[in-house]
Amino acid sequence: MVKVLLVEDNESDGALIIRQLEKANYAVLFERVESNQEMKLALEQKDWDIIISDFSLPQFNAYDSLQVLHDSGKDIPFIVVSGTIGESTAVDMMKSGAQDYLMKDNLTRLAPAVGRELADARVRHERKHESLKLKESEAKFRAVWENSKDAIGVSLNGIHVFVNPAYLALFGYDNQDVLLGKSLVDLVGPSEKERIREYIERRNAEIEIPSEYETIGIKKDGTFFDLDVKVSNFDLNNEMHTIVILRDISERKKSDERLREELVNLTAAEKRAEESNLTKSFLMMNMSHEVRTPLNAILGFSSIISQESEEEDIRQMADRIRVSGERLLKTLDDILKLTQLQTGTEQLALEEVELESELQRMIANFKPLAELKNLQLKFQPKQKVKVKADPHLLNKAIGELLDNAIKFTELGRVSIELNRVSSDGAAWIEIRVADTGIGIAKEYHQVIFESFRQVSGGYNRSYEGTGLGLTIAWKIIDLMKGALYLESEIGKGSVFIIRLRESEQPWRGEEQSLVTECTSSREIDEIYATNSRQPRVLLVEDNEDNITLTTAYCKERYVFDAVQDGNRAIQMARENTYDVILMDINLGFGITGLEVASEIKKMHNNRNTPIIAMTGFTLQEDRNFILSNGCDLYLGKPFTKKEVLSVLESAMNSRRSTL
Repeated sequence: MVKVLLVEDNESDGALIIRQLEKANYAVLFERVESNQEMKLALEQKDWDIIISDFSLPQFNAYDSLQVLHDSGKDIPFIVVSGTIGESTAVDMMKSGAQDYLMKDNLTRLAPAVGRELADARVRHERKHESLKLKESEAKFRAVWENSKDAIGVSLNGIHVFVNPAYLALFGYDNQDVLLGKSLVDLVGPSEKERIREYIERRNAEIEIPSEYETIGIKKDGTFFDLDVKVSNFDLNNEMHTIVILRDISERKKSDERLREELVNLTAAEKRAEESNLTKSFLMMNMSHEVRTPLNAILGFSSIISQESEEEDIRQMADRIRVSGERLLKTLDDILKLTQLQTGTEQLALEEVELESELQRMIANFKPLAELKNLQLKFQPKQKVKVKADPHLLNKAIGELLDNAIKFTELGRVSIELNRVSSDGAAWIEIRVADTGIGIAKEYHQVIFESFRQVSGGYNRSYEGTGLGLTIAWKIIDLMKGALYLESEIGKGSVFIIRLRESEQPWRGEEQSLVTECTSSREIDEIYATNSRQPRVLLVEDNEDNITLTTAYCKERYVFDAVQDGNRAIQMARENTYDVILMDINLGFGITGLEVASEIKKMHNNRNTPIIAMTGFTLQEDRNFILSNGCDLYLGKPFTKKEVLSVLESAMNSRRSTL
């Protein structure tokens, strides 16, 4: 489609021109104008491919229309078609800017002229477009060149050709004329000159050199500084030039050095912290063992005295010994648990936990403690829900909250609520432990979660305890990606809220409990009444008090052979077949209980004999290690009579299943 602006006052002549173009197979879109004003309007409103103008019109002539075109600033081919124009006038029109002229009586030349001028116009437009692109590119390059923060220089054979302002500023010069003709080698420190000179020679010989490297620059005033250099070659006027981009990296090098020093210090600090944590862990592990072993005797003998003594004052003193021992055990457990949480040695064992049954068991465990203070302990389950949690740690956290609630409540009740809530599009489970106790002022809401802190402390402390319970609870819930909140006011009680993500596994009704209930003493008595032979037990324990206590607990149902060192235990196991073996792990000097267990498992007569680890090493990782290295069951110290009888019965059941 050719868009033609026809400047012609004679409609018939205009039609002849258009017909001539159509005969040459042009598809023509045209508009005819007769005046200066009409032509201006047509040029403003549309884009035209070519203008064909009569020379003489009533209101203006071809000179006028050509001037209108020039004034518009548009580059459009202009052809004059006339029946009266002379040769001199035609030449003058060409000089004024017309591309061609034709006589109306010879319109056969029109189509070729139009084709030629359209082709020439396309060439002009393309050249103009390329020229504009080149100018834009040059402008962009100049803008980058002039404003770049990086120093940029171009050299030929190692001699400066031109540089940008940043290059001058980098080396402290004001005028590039000072640098032009100067060698690049002159701008580096003495120790680097030979290397840079070699790089230039190798580059000129087209031998590969590093495209990036660091060197030392020297400013106009003689100051040395660290330089980062990036180099590349390019062809300019058939000569291979080099462009260098320089950056002052002195501050970066200093920063890197400071960072390296800090990293060394940090690594040393981390190592010291790691060693400190390791020392703390070993200390707590050993302390746990050393305290639990005598505590086992203290709690055990006080319990036996309390049950068997006929004198009331003796029974009361035994009870006080037992209560004090239990308080000491609670303190030990809290400090050990806090150490595990702080040093990162506490390992999560996540599983699906059905909360209603877990909370029911906890209520049953804490009910005697609440009844001692005449407090109501309530749990009204509304719905069955599951969370993904470590059941042992979750019970520990909730237990700390219940213990605190009962401790700080003198009248009224302690209650647990279980709710499902939604927050940020996610389903959460809330466990709310509420009490009607003394309440906590707002300014202490954060303090009570700090280690060894209570609202009252020092000589004015009103309540017993280490102040670790809430710290442990908070750290446990945080470890399980949950949250622990407090709502409380003085005199209005407190509500501690545990929030955990609800398990994605839906509730499917009653499930078998993961906790095996201890066999009752009556059930155990009935079992042994049917047996004519008492089971024979090998007790390997280096502490005489614990030997005496364990045999006292079990003497009515089991026959014991007791030894105090590992080698004697191995000898006894070779000579006798036992129903159960109770094995202390730390046997003092000599081989350990695990080494003894390993040897016994190799014996034909006792390879199926259950071995119960009886130990003060109570960390979860200790338990896992012990059970995977020769022992079949685990009994942590201190233990009660019911606990030792229950684990022995479990071992006997296991023994019967292998016979």
